[in-house]
Amino acid sequence: TGPARAGWLTHLADVGANERLIRVAEAAGPASAMDDSTLGTYLAALAAMHRTDRLAAVLRERIPKESNLDRLREMGQLALDGGLTNDAVLAYRRLLAQKPDDREALRAVGLAALSQRQYEEARQALGAYVNAGGGDPALRYAYGEALLGLGDRERAVTEYTRALKDIDNVAKPDFQLRLVRANILQRLGRTADALAAFAALRA
Repeated sequence: TGPARAGWLTHLADVGANERLIRVAEAAGPASAMDDSTLGTYLAALAAMHRTDRLAAVLRERIPKESNLDRLREMGQLALDGGLTNDAVLAYRRLLAQKPDDREALRAVGLAALSQRQYEEARQALGAYVNAGGGDPALRYAYGEALLGLGDRERAVTEYTRALKDIDNVAKPDFQLRLVRANILQRLGRTADALAAFAALRA
């Protein structure tokens, strides 16, 4: 039965028997017919076994039909973890259509759009993210990059300056924040300071 199978699949996942889990799930029928519990366990197993092609195929079939926010979030994260950026963005866009202020989705969509030079979508998503608060200087820097990509250097500089101030208030910034700081200094035209910051990263 469905519940018994779901319990067995969960057990297989708990003991790390992902290969067997995949075989059992697929033997029961196509992914399109799987219930939510079985599907979630199956997708996680595919991701754990790096079955990227199969994972992508299932996600591309299920995401356009999915409306459950938790399931869309789960699918988006699995897609991101598997390097399936476009599929992750599709899941998060569907999530945002129902919950426009979802920070996880705004972050994922904004950064993906920025990497693809889709600056207007990046501006909207990252702007909504940083303006909702939370104090993530790396995301504020990314928002500045989107603004700069749209030719709005004045507002970009404002965001860079805010992000720099936030980073300088961090007691022990990690490597990523230090890299962001060096990039910001470069964007602000503080060449000597930027070179020193980049050099410190290599030390």
